[in-house]
Amino acid sequence: MPRNDQITRQWHLLRRLENSRGLTLPELVEAVPEDYPKNARTVRRDLEALETVGFPLVAERHNGQTRWRLIEGFRDIPALGFSATELYGADVQPEAAPALRGH
Repeated sequence: MPRNDQITRQWHLLRRLENSRGLTLPELVEAVPEDYPKNARTVRRDLEALETVGFPLVAERHNGQTRWRLIEGFRDIPALGFSATELYGADVQPEAAPALRGH
């Protein structure tokens, strides 16, 4: 896997999740750019990794399908004021954190 493929793939997943009310695994697999392998197991691992680093993902069953989404109001949390992708960038590149703190 070329360098940063995982981060790029997860960023694309976050972008899709930010703009949806819930997506199935096949829909998330389709969200992966064409030049990346489209594999359901990999996308599942990406979702688990995003949850592990603190993204508030919810998996809900509707009509026999599991749909993933970010929790309601995630973007409206006033204390943070960051989008999911901005938070992901701060987590992935901690050297940017001093700039976020105003140092």
